[in-house]
Amino acid sequence: MTLKHVVDTAVEAALQTIKNSVDKMDKHVNDLATDVGPRTAKQVLDFGKTLVGLKSKMEDKNIKTDVCMIDEAMHKIDTLPNDVGRQVQICKKTVADEIGKYIEKTDANFKSFTKEAAGIAEEAVKCLKATSLVCIGKVSLAVGAAAFKMPNGIAKQASDTLSLLNAFQERAVVCFTKAVDRTAKKAHGYLNVVEQCMRDKKILM
Repeated sequence: MTLKHVVDTAVEAALQTIKNSVDKMDKHVNDLATDVGPRTAKQVLDFGKTLVGLKSKMEDKNIKTDVCMIDEAMHKIDTLPNDVGRQVQICKKTVADEIGKYIEKTDANFKSFTKEAAGIAEEAVKCLKATSLVCIGKVSLAVGAAAFKMPNGIAKQASDTLSLLNAFQERAVVCFTKAVDRTAKKAHGYLNVVEQCMRDKKILM
């Protein structure tokens, strides 16, 4: 088995492992994104129901609903799921961009291993043509050392990349969670403003 074959095999295996990990992570992130939408929509719907109840109280008392801007608050709450959808897409794109950068870097590092292997092979051909035993001895040592070192280097590079992928997945989760929290806080804020206004005007006790 030539050094080139050893390196090519190690690189191919590492790239396949990374591809499998990226595919898994992509599915996980997409599943999370799919879960975020309905969860946020339910939270927003609950706040919306509360506002509908408050509006009904105002109508029962023949008070115009524009007094406490309840219709405006309801409209703002209705648009929140779309805001979260946009935020989720931004989260996904940011993570995908980061992954893309590291995959490119990993690919470049792998190419440097194959280039080094090709360089050693070229030296070996020159030595054989020159039939210099000293030269052949040196190349044999270089091939032996590279065959031991390179697969380990490739495996380490793959391991480092997989660790980074896990970190990016965590960042996606944090990003989604923050998007949901921000939306819930906004909706709660709109509701609080209406409720406080109604208390101030003695509509709500």
